[in-house]
Amino acid sequence: MKMGERPVATKRQRIVCPSFGLTARGLLVVFTAVCVWLGSSVTLWAADQPVQAQKTETLTFRGEPIEPFDGLYVVKTDVKIRAAPNTRSKRLGVLEEGLKVRAFGRAKGPWLAVKQDDEEIGFVYSPVLYRLFEGALDDEVRGQVALEGARTCDYIIRYTGTSPVDGEFFETSDYEVGWRCAQNDQTFEFESFLFVTEALIKKRRKSLYEVTLDIWEIQRGYEEVFSTTVKYDPNEALATFHSISIDKFSSGIVPDERTVTTVPDMLSAAVEMIVSSWNEEAWTVLKNLTNQPEPVVDEPDQPKEEPAG
Repeated sequence: MKMGERPVATKRQRIVCPSFGLTARGLLVVFTAVCVWLGSSVTLWAADQPVQAQKTETLTFRGEPIEPFDGLYVVKTDVKIRAAPNTRSKRLGVLEEGLKVRAFGRAKGPWLAVKQDDEEIGFVYSPVLYRLFEGALDDEVRGQVALEGARTCDYIIRYTGTSPVDGEFFETSDYEVGWRCAQNDQTFEFESFLFVTEALIKKRRKSLYEVTLDIWEIQRGYEEVFSTTVKYDPNEALATFHSISIDKFSSGIVPDERTVTTVPDMLSAAVEMIVSSWNEEAWTVLKNLTNQPEPVVDEPDQPKEEPAG
């Protein structure tokens, strides 16, 4: 997330007053009066000056100014590598579709300074790159969420790797989420699976990551599992509730969006928003999962048959 500019405070200046050949006593009186007056004047003058803003750090790459930036990208279609951030500059090579590169700087206009295998290679036109989600975790993410009905749930999020997406060039980051919930001196546990799309998906002119929690033991019919989805906007640093696959398990209350700054923050916000959206019927089914040898199947409503005759 781009940091905003931060004001730099103006330092109060130290005043040094000269001597004008007066006696020691007279000099002391004059010195004190003049210094007090000047000190007040300088302080007031400084307070009226515009506050200077700290400038964004600028680096140079191949003679071109760039703003420091870090992000992993995948190439959507073959694209030329340029010596400068414009199409008139020398062509240095080509990045082929599906290759991954890391941006280390933003140039003027829609251009990124990129490197491959830690080698800085040139400028690439950014619209032909997909920003990738980097979801690997070094440690487990643990948290607790308080819910309606005096229910509390502790959770542990564990990163399990990535999975390919059929027909796409990107993958998903996958996680196991273990739950231990308590209500009215009763506790129960269940497992769920969380995945995040590695590539941004265009939704209403915004590029968002989809974060989905699945309960595989609860199915709608025999094809669709119980899923709840949150959208993550990396540009706005916001996690927003999106949808639930089985309507009858929805509480009808949309959780408030959450500001997030790190991957662990985003994952915690997502799972907490998701469980906050479930109603009492969903929780009843979850509590009974340990007694079910087979997945719980939520049969779709069937049309009623008209009586004969």
